[in-house]
Amino acid sequence: MTDFNLAKQILNTDGFLECYKMKAFWKGRVDPTQLTKLFSWDTLNHLLSTHRLTNDRLRLSLENDHVTPNKQAFRSVRDAFGRPTDFLSLSDLHRLLRAGATGVLEATNELASAIEALTQQISSRFDARSTANAYFSFGSTSGFGVHNDDHDVIVVQLDGRKTWNFFTTSNGLNKATVYELDTPTKKDVGETIILAPGDVLFIPKGTWHDVISIGEPSLHLTISIVYPTILDFSQWLLDQNRYRLPYRDIRMAEDDLALVASDCTAFFSQIVNEESMVAFLKTYYARHAARRIGPSLPSLNRIEPDDTFFRVPFSFLQIGINEAALGHIIIRALGREHILTEREYWILTTLSHKSPLSVAEIAATHSESYDFSFESIQGALEKLLDKALVTKGQRRVAALVD
Repeated sequence: MTDFNLAKQILNTDGFLECYKMKAFWKGRVDPTQLTKLFSWDTLNHLLSTHRLTNDRLRLSLENDHVTPNKQAFRSVRDAFGRPTDFLSLSDLHRLLRAGATGVLEATNELASAIEALTQQISSRFDARSTANAYFSFGSTSGFGVHNDDHDVIVVQLDGRKTWNFFTTSNGLNKATVYELDTPTKKDVGETIILAPGDVLFIPKGTWHDVISIGEPSLHLTISIVYPTILDFSQWLLDQNRYRLPYRDIRMAEDDLALVASDCTAFFSQIVNEESMVAFLKTYYARHAARRIGPSLPSLNRIEPDDTFFRVPFSFLQIGINEAALGHIIIRALGREHILTEREYWILTTLSHKSPLSVAEIAATHSESYDFSFESIQGALEKLLDKALVTKGQRRVAALVD
């Protein structure tokens, strides 16, 4: 089973997509014997041995202490050039894990190519940002205490077992979310699930849970599915209009607060509409990458006929025409402005972040106004690769473009 097939296996399992759409809890299974191809103890040991993992990448936690274990495991040192950095003491890491700490390797998809491919498949399928963390523990305590996540999560148990406690409400809901329960305690524990290798959970955003080790080595992944929120939209709207009503002072001793509230209502009713939401979503997705740029050494972004290509940003914004260079278009993507030729812009609009296209497939969508020889598309694609707006996919045999 490849990483792509794992994503397909999870997403196509009976009930998953229905639960995902309804924001409902789901439990399923995949073949546990294949999961070592995704991530394993050997992979984790290799990363710990060959990478300089600092405290912003690897962190340790106890149920009631998220600070002390990290101070004990990481030491402030200077590297060979005298620059301040963190140094992970593996002996202290072992000691703290024996004492019940839980380790978290964050953004593991950036370190393990199989997990990166999995998160990219999930990101493309749902038009969402996705990353993965690896959790490992050996004790018999809670790693983080009772908490909820501000995004949807897919959990894959890779090795060992782990206990997941969920919480109940007075009306009998046994997977309480932040909407049904304010501050759950241990007396509110409802359903308890023990995950074994191959078990997969979908946990909707805001679901209260407590994850507890059971005295044996446990390794699992959490894969996030992150969307823009109403809060993000509201903050963007306020920033767009910051020198209008949001800039106004509220003077408690002088203002008629009822009138201020009325002005706020009128202001928000004016700026909150479908058009502004569409503008926000375009802006939001233009800021984020749908997939990371992959290295292409030793070719250094040179194009071969059997290469395939993805667009890197989810979306981009056309913001104008460059008057100094006739026919050039200005776009905003990934936090920067880029000046593109008409051909580069057309290729970017042709490419997708979901599935790759070959040079021949790009040319097949042409209009009569362009030269679509391999050489002409090659030059534009190489410039887009250099601008980090396009990345190569897997090669496949493709016909040469005439």
